[in-house]
This record gives sequence, structure tokens and C-alpha cells, in this order.
Amino acid sequence: MSQGFSLTSTSSPSVFVSYRRSDSAPWAGRLADALEALCADHRVIFDVASLEPGADFTKALLASVESASFVLVIIGRGWLTAALPSGVRRLDHEGDLVRTEIETALRSGAQLIPVLLDDTPMPSASDLPPSIRPMAARNALQLRHSSFRSDVKVLADFITGRKQPNKTAETQGPSSMTEAELVTTLIATFQELSKRGPDSFLILEDDQGRFVQFVHEGNSVTLDLPLQNLSYLQALNAEALIVNQYGGSLEGRGLPGALLLAPFDDDPVHLSHVTIEVFRSVHGAVPSRPLRPTLSQF
Repeated sequence: MSQGFSLTSTSSPSVFVSYRRSDSAPWAGRLADALEALCADHRVIFDVASLEPGADFTKALLASVESASFVLVIIGRGWLTAALPSGVRRLDHEGDLVRTEIETALRSGAQLIPVLLDDTPMPSASDLPPSIRPMAARNALQLRHSSFRSDVKVLADFITGRKQPNKTAETQGPSSMTEAELVTTLIATFQELSKRGPDSFLILEDDQGRFVQFVHEGNSVTLDLPLQNLSYLQALNAEALIVNQYGGSLEGRGLPGALLLAPFDDDPVHLSHVTIEVFRSVHGAVPSRPLRPTLSQF
């Protein structure tokens, strides 16, 4: 059962840590301590110490979830199957506080992030009560004992909005090119893809091995971006761009071969700008040198 809430009124953004005591109390406490150190401008709502004597427990709990900017749902091996003494699964009981926290977070519009401990799999929608099934569609973060510090750092960087700074023109070297020049080279590449027609594909890769790929499918060209080589933060940014902005879809969520797909008209100019936006939003920088193209047929 999660015990995280604070009655202190503040304008600071907050992070609510939801956990089931029987499943993950030590992990939740360690995570909360780490986030407090790394997210100085955010309140981490976790401990019962701030509950005023006589306060309504459930009301205080829901108020804290509703005001949170981020809700982290800590999921260990026993989270899904934890049961009441009667044998009824806790998640299936309407009064279960963990379930109530998730329901409230989904209604409030907070950024809800499932945090999977070690090798715990992400629950599928069919595993969950209908009221919290939308959580199954959220990108999850794996929190491992062997890489706890680096995993928490990824989460903290996402919460605080920290990103690796883009290289400036002064540090890019003499062979750097402007964005307009990059667009010109990309247009020529996409024109070549168009000439090759259906069943051809294009991979565009920078000098750091970061890439985006496109598949020609008749009158349209589909952006195809695998998630397996992206960090958690990059995957979230990719989904926001490709699904929310471009109307694409995520295929194989939670599987090693998961990928983001978005169809576009066969328009070399537009596809060039899409490519640049993927690098900007997902990889954190617009390429300063020509992208290396690989054109081939299936």
C-alpha cells in the first residue's frame, strides 16, 4: 500500500511514489531518497510523517496524487498477485489504495510511470481491473539492483527535464553544416527513395550510429523507428512525437522488437523535415554533418 502524501501547500512540482508495502517497501524508500537528492526542485511525496494527526487518510492521499506532476507506480513480483486474507486479489477490491492511486493519477493527467523492479514484467491490460487498464499502455522504466544509480539518474533527468546539451556551431568543427543545408541533402536522398518505388527502404545514420529508417509503400512512406536502442527518456520523447504529433502507432509495446510507425505522403521536403525533427526531439541534436544513407530493396 502506498503511504506517500504531504499536506504541505506548495507550488513546487511533486513526484508521488506509489508502492505496495508487502511488495516493494525497501525499493520505494531507496528510490524516494535518491530522487530527493537528484530532483531538488521537486517534492518527493512518500512518507507518512507529514500526515497531520486526525487527518482523513484517504482524502489526504487522493489530494496528494491529484496535485502530483509525476506518479511512479513501483511494481515488483508480488504487486499483481497480492491478496486479501479472504483470497481476493487486492487490485480487484475497489477499496485497494494502490488501485485508487492509479485511478486518480489517470484522471488527473499526471505523468504516470510504471517502475518495474529487476526482471518484473509489465502487467498486460488483461491482468488489470478495467479502471486502471490504461496504465498498461504507458512506457515503463526498469529499475535494477545491479544498475540502480544509473536507472534512477535516467528517471531523475526525465522528471527534471535535463537533457544533454546540443553542440554549438563553435564546437562542431569545420565540416559542420546548417539545418537548411542538411534539408537540401535529405531532399535529394528522399527523391532517390521515391524513384525506387514500393518495397524499398532508406536508413539515415549519423556519425554516432543514431539512425532513423523509412519504408516506401506505394503512395506513402512509413517512418519506422525501433525502440530497443533508445534510452527510457528517448523512447518517451519518440512516442510523444511520432504517436501524438504525427498520428503514428507503437507496435509490440514491452517487447524487444517494439517500434514506432508513422505513415507520410511521399513528399521529400516534408520527409526531410520529419527526419530532422526526429533527431532533434529523440536524440537531442540536429545532425551537423550529412547523414549516411543506405538505400535498398526488400
